[in-house]
Amino acid sequence: MRKGRQFEQLIARIESSLAGKNIFVKTPAYLPDIDTNEPREVDVAITSKIGSTNILVVLECRDHSRVQNAIWIEQLIQKQRSVGANKLIAVSRSGFNKKALKKAEIHGIETRTYQSVNVDELEDWVTGIDLIISDCRYVSLGGNIKCHANVGTDPNEININWHNENGLPAPVFQMPKITRPFNILSLFSLLYYETFNRSYLDGDLTKGKELWVEKVFAPDQLYCISDHGMVAVEYAKIGFFITLFDVDMTIDTVNDYAGKDSNIARLVSWKGDISLDSKAIPIEVQATYSNPDHDS
Repeated sequence: MRKGRQFEQLIARIESSLAGKNIFVKTPAYLPDIDTNEPREVDVAITSKIGSTNILVVLECRDHSRVQNAIWIEQLIQKQRSVGANKLIAVSRSGFNKKALKKAEIHGIETRTYQSVNVDELEDWVTGIDLIISDCRYVSLGGNIKCHANVGTDPNEININWHNENGLPAPVFQMPKITRPFNILSLFSLLYYETFNRSYLDGDLTKGKELWVEKVFAPDQLYCISDHGMVAVEYAKIGFFITLFDVDMTIDTVNDYAGKDSNIARLVSWKGDISLDSKAIPIEVQATYSNPDHDS
């Protein structure tokens, strides 16, 4: 992995966590140059649509030890024009000098930083969390999921490509309230979190005790994408165990993702251990807290 790539991926994850519905974040992205039509690589691209207008925001990131100067800003001014971005944001882990900030302000380049916060100064904010971890094992019941076509197709002629060309689960499932297709692992995760939240709130889950859960789909709840188009799942039944553990977590790192005048988000990382089968397994949890007062 090239230098700086992890920082670009980090910023993309932050933006994804802050993005609303129908806002798409990609890293890296390749955009056509408006002069040559050749693809230009950008670190992070955020795309959306307002009415009939497509919106493009580009983020360029630098994970350098030196404060960034006006030369980089000049390069970004030209890059914004070349890729036709509505907005370009410069993100530097080390910050910007005064000339860079001045030039960025004049030319409409937004500047942001990503810097660590002293954990010792945050005792009044939060000192740790208790995290509930689940040990979940999926068990298939009733054989394979059976898909029958809605209209006059012989079920034996329906072909579903369960795996993609890389041998990974393919996005072949569709549900009425979910806009994008998803794979079998996502289906299991969806059922698990739905069951976990309901069981937790109802008090069915207790520490150290296994809870067996079953889910049966009605014919109009789940669909598959086949070579005959969308077909209804006639029968699907999935069962799994949930076991709860209490994990004592402590703050490891805190970082602020900030614009020139206000904090945009705070990223907090916790670490702890869970005992499973007489083994201590390290756990790390990261959360992004957005600043509701930030004017984007």
